[in-house]
Amino acid sequence: VCPSATAPAAQPTRPTFSAILSLLALLLQGCGGQGPDTTWEVAHRGVHAATISPGCQYLVVGSIEHGASLWRVQDQERLYNWNHVAGDFSTVTTTAVSADGGYALTVEGASLVLWRTDSGQPQGFWTAPADITSAALTPDGMFALLGLTNQSAVLFNVQQGGVRHTWAHGSRVTSVDLSANGRLAVTGTEDGDIHLWNTQGGDQIRVYSLPAAIDLVRLSPDAGLSFATAAYAGAFAWNNQDTSQVFELPLPRYARLLGRRFTSAQFVDGGKAILLGDGQGRLQTWSLADGKRTGEWQADPRNPWNPQRGTTIAATQCGPGQTPLAVLSDGTVQRF
Repeated sequence: VCPSATAPAAQPTRPTFSAILSLLALLLQGCGGQGPDTTWEVAHRGVHAATISPGCQYLVVGSIEHGASLWRVQDQERLYNWNHVAGDFSTVTTTAVSADGGYALTVEGASLVLWRTDSGQPQGFWTAPADITSAALTPDGMFALLGLTNQSAVLFNVQQGGVRHTWAHGSRVTSVDLSANGRLAVTGTEDGDIHLWNTQGGDQIRVYSLPAAIDLVRLSPDAGLSFATAAYAGAFAWNNQDTSQVFELPLPRYARLLGRRFTSAQFVDGGKAILLGDGQGRLQTWSLADGKRTGEWQADPRNPWNPQRGTTIAATQCGPGQTPLAVLSDGTVQRF
């Protein structure tokens, strides 16, 4: 529901604090945006984390009540239920899928399990030096890049064990990502720094900075661009060759002041655009070449009597029409 230019007459009242917050939420959410064509449920009470595999073959979900599960997107079928301890439901807060779709990673606290997607069987169970905030898998599922609460990131062999690299940071690592070939890594921190690393030799290549804690970092498919979002700062992309800034999301001033946060980000269109999702279930694509918005979609509320949309947990483009597929915090998957 969007604010109307006219409304029924009513006795003047002083706006309440909750009413002001609701109006601000509407302003941030905006109006318009195409709704979903298909919606299905993957978790009854909602999800903590989710990852859509490249090519949109699989979906890994960490639900609030029933641990993790692997879904096949094509026919919306749940293939396996995954938990870290037999007979108990794990609170999975981070997930990842390898580029070849052969492996999935689930994280609970400092524990991580690598799973085979063809058999559903665990491939390795490990414990990190600290709680894991973010994770990404190399294309073959051999290594996992882990962001940790102890101000470090590690590149860990999740099939055989052992740390290849440990990268110290000045604050808690909040987000990580790997290039499509696994040779470059990017990490973002609470102090606003974005680090680009060589996963082969372990050396640092670049450092970018924003004046706020980093929410998300991403690398374009060819690793030519680094992308980062931060509440109160916005969203930016840089050329990794010459460090020049090539994109800044044109956010209104009130959105920056109120700390609009993007909860998902994915390079699409061969790395020429970015697909962003937010806490109101809104999805937008932005061209990185000219900074213009090229598409907008709006998730439907799960409960028609509650207009609150779910937070976008993961989103990417799928199929011949390259339309968005999104996982929402309310436990639904919506295809547009």
